[in-house]
Amino acid sequence: MAVLRNWTASARELAQDVAARPVRLRPFVEGVLVAVLLVQAGRLVWIFVEPSPAVSADAPAAGRPADTSVFQRFDAFFRTGGQSSMAEDTAAGSSQMRLFGVRADAVGGGSAIIGLADGRQISVGVGEEVEPGLTLQSVGEDHVVLSRNGALSRLIFAETPVGAAAPPPPPATPQVVAPPTAAAGARRLRRG
Repeated sequence: MAVLRNWTASARELAQDVAARPVRLRPFVEGVLVAVLLVQAGRLVWIFVEPSPAVSADAPAAGRPADTSVFQRFDAFFRTGGQSSMAEDTAAGSSQMRLFGVRADAVGGGSAIIGLADGRQISVGVGEEVEPGLTLQSVGEDHVVLSRNGALSRLIFAETPVGAAAPPPPPATPQVVAPPTAAAGARRLRRG
C-alpha cells in the first residue's frame, strides 16, 4: 500500500510539473514563430527587390528556330488514312517502317522511334542498327536517314505506312441520335 501512495504522490508531482511547463515554454515557442515569420517576410521582400541577374557574354547563343512547318504537313489527331504530303519513296526493305517520333540535336545526332513491319516500335540512336544491316545514319527535325550497305534512304512522318490498309471513311451523312421517347422509358421502367 505504501508503494501505491508513493506512486500517486509522484504522479501528482509529475502532473503539476507538466502543467507548469507550458507557462515556461510559451515565450520560447512564440519567439521561434516570430523568427520564422520574419524570415518568410524577408524572403517575400527579397523576391521584389532582388536585382535581375546580369547576362554574361559567354552565354550560349540561341539555337536554330524550330521548324513549325511540319505541323502543316502532318496531322496527328484527325488521321484520314490517305498518304500524307510528306510521303517519299524509301529503299527496299524499309517501306513497311513508320516513323513515330524523333529527338534531334543540332549536329544530326539524336534518336528516333521507328515502327517495324511486324508492328513493334523501337527506339534507336544514331549509329545503332534498326534491323540487321540497316543503321540509323542521322536524325532531322521531321525525318531520319537510314543506311543499308551504304545506300541511304529517308524515312519521314507518314500517316500510314506504305502498303497498309486505309481505315474506313467517315459516314457520308451526319449521324443523329434521337432522345428516347416517353413510351420507351415507361417500358424500360416496367421491365426493370
